[in-house]
Amino acid sequence: MYCNLDKFKRFSLKLILMSVVVINGCEYLPHNAKVDLNGDQLSKLTQQAKQADEAILNAFENHDLVAVGDYHWNEAFLVYLTDLVKSESFSEKVQHIIVEFGNAKHQSVLNRYLKGEDVSNSEIELVWRDSLYFTAWMPEVYKNFFSEIRLKNTKLAEHKKIKVTLAEPSFDWYSDTVSEQWQQAAKTKVDGFYSVAEQAIKSGNKSLMIFGAFHLLRVPQPQLNQFDDNLLPFAARLEKHFPGRTYIVWPTADPEMISALKNIKGPALLETQTTHLKDLRMIDLLPKSRFRLAKLDIRQAKSSQLFDAFLYVGETHRNTEFPSSVIKDEKWVKEMKRRASLVGGRVERKFNEILENSQKHIL
Repeated sequence: MYCNLDKFKRFSLKLILMSVVVINGCEYLPHNAKVDLNGDQLSKLTQQAKQADEAILNAFENHDLVAVGDYHWNEAFLVYLTDLVKSESFSEKVQHIIVEFGNAKHQSVLNRYLKGEDVSNSEIELVWRDSLYFTAWMPEVYKNFFSEIRLKNTKLAEHKKIKVTLAEPSFDWYSDTVSEQWQQAAKTKVDGFYSVAEQAIKSGNKSLMIFGAFHLLRVPQPQLNQFDDNLLPFAARLEKHFPGRTYIVWPTADPEMISALKNIKGPALLETQTTHLKDLRMIDLLPKSRFRLAKLDIRQAKSSQLFDAFLYVGETHRNTEFPSSVIKDEKWVKEMKRRASLVGGRVERKFNEILENSQKHIL
């Protein structure tokens, strides 16, 4: 009798789970992206595309912060942002940048470096190598971003020199309790992001922000006020406390969407509020977003509810390999292995996968 009852309970639970999947249109299952626009709508979208530099800088007219999403292991977006920052028009309007890819412990080192002072290569590398998720910042494009700002600053008047704030709170990889501290820091890192952005807003600084794209999602009402701050994405928390102060740009990297936008000359900005993109669900444009949106109970959210524009730079490629300069640095590879083993779990698995893939091509 009890055995049959247990079987009945398990069967009932299975039916409930199956029903949930059906009700949600199998949205938890992998599926291809789709851009549900016809030829005329795509043609209109092409006409409405704005030159990216001008559109991003114009966004500072009505916003304190302009946040652009980085797509890890896809260099195209940071290459574009580096070119934007190098442009003469950027420093005329903006002199402050906030980035995710750096440990605030080394803020003073970065300050000296950007001022053009003598800083060794090993010193400046600690900025991104000592970060919580150091593997994500190993591609040379991040180092190049800082070096180009350093070079530009040598040519600028003092009041126009660009300053960069590292948003990740200070963290020590050589602490006796590093494993426990890492877990805590990973859980609370968005608090640090928010604190830096809040300070920039209150000081009146216009700031370009560069963060991993999934940090840059708004949450529409009523869900926005139903979640505690520590459960909200970074951009949603900013919107909750400083509504309308941040303009958010999402990177376009899905092959289906890139194919649909192929007639647009990039780099371009496609606004979500004023184009046919307005009513397209994020879950259709980027299926991998389904898990993040589900946690916030906003699976049906449209792109226009989550951010202000897409950044389209043309065809892009994701390359999950460490540069040869990283692989050949045996001391650093050994240290990365130590750190990955201390953290364990998904971080260690991902690191080992990237390392193995990288070594095959180097050797």
